Amino acid sequence: MTAHPHDHHWPRLLAVAEAGGAPALIAAIREEEDPGLRRALFLLSLRRIASSEFPNASLDTSLEVARAAIAEGVRQAESEADPEEAARRKDFANVLSYNLSADLAECWPEDPRPRRREHFEAGLQAAEDCLRWREELDKGPMPFSLAHWAHGIHALSLGRIETAIRSFEASLSAAREAARRDERSPTEGAESTFGVHLGLGYLGIARMRSGDPEGEDLLDRALACFDLQRQAHPEESSEVDFGIAQLRTAEERTRGAAERT
Repeated sequence: MTAHPHDHHWPRLLAVAEAGGAPALIAAIREEEDPGLRRALFLLSLRRIASSEFPNASLDTSLEVARAAIAEGVRQAESEADPEEAARRKDFANVLSYNLSADLAECWPEDPRPRRREHFEAGLQAAEDCLRWREELDKGPMPFSLAHWAHGIHALSLGRIETAIRSFEASLSAAREAARRDERSPTEGAESTFGVHLGLGYLGIARMRSGDPEGEDLLDRALACFDLQRQAHPEESSEVDFGIAQLRTAEERTRGAAERT
């Protein structure tokens, strides 16, 4: 694991967590007087939870600590008089909100842990918060594409198929704009981007779940375009492999999503 400048705090925080779990860890971080250190220790703890360096780590642990960290960022932003610093603290909450939503999604090939309905509800709410903060922070198209994707994947998992379709359409539209800004083709194909091809694939999956016969064609086109992207840009092969695996995992795990209402 890459060294973290606050790693020396972890043995103390780990001992607290071993004795009292996530609530004790959160309380210990909140006791720190320095707001910057509180944010740093929340980041450190979430990083350690993700790497399983935490007693009985689970999705629920991640959710509890991430919610506390996000709330900390919001409180600090609201109490900060300097607009630039307030924006940085709001962005702390924004980034963690996206990370939480993504972590709770059921599309990761290397994470087979079962998700419950409350995980999808929490992920959806985190994505909605993320979208609001990205609007307030005037973020560019790719951050919006990611946030719309997060909203879409949880709506899909909850069986809210039409909402998922709208979210994935918005995600794809923002990914196309990001491609234009990066001087790549906004139209799927060899010269387009990971974001465009992933967005197309997720839109295809959502339309499949709605019963739209064109959904499978969209997914197949996205997978084929990932292969074209690999041929044109071999340096992006690992990203392409990740995108293909993610789409196949999402397609498999969201089968029956329409019945989850």
